[in-house]
Amino acid sequence: VSNEIEIEYAMPIHVPMVAVHTVGAGGGSIARVDAAGLIQIGPESAGANPGPICYGRGGTEPTITDANLVLGRLAPKMPVTRSTVTGLSTASSFFG
Repeated sequence: VSNEIEIEYAMPIHVPMVAVHTVGAGGGSIARVDAAGLIQIGPESAGANPGPICYGRGGTEPTITDANLVLGRLAPKMPVTRSTVTGLSTASSFFG
């Protein structure tokens, strides 16, 4: 629990609140193979919209989330992926 936060113009607000910090997992980072045949990740990102291919919202480049789905680390029907069999097969086509 924290009792201090700064909002616009560095004005401190002194009220009890839960201190929350977030960490990006990099799931939207674009994965690609470079000229030397090495896998490169980022710094480009699919972002939240359209997001990874498996979201089914128009993403066209493979991401870490797509790779995790193809590798079986994410279930094809998990709400977080909104994936369908089509989304899985589309994502799979990028990873051979």
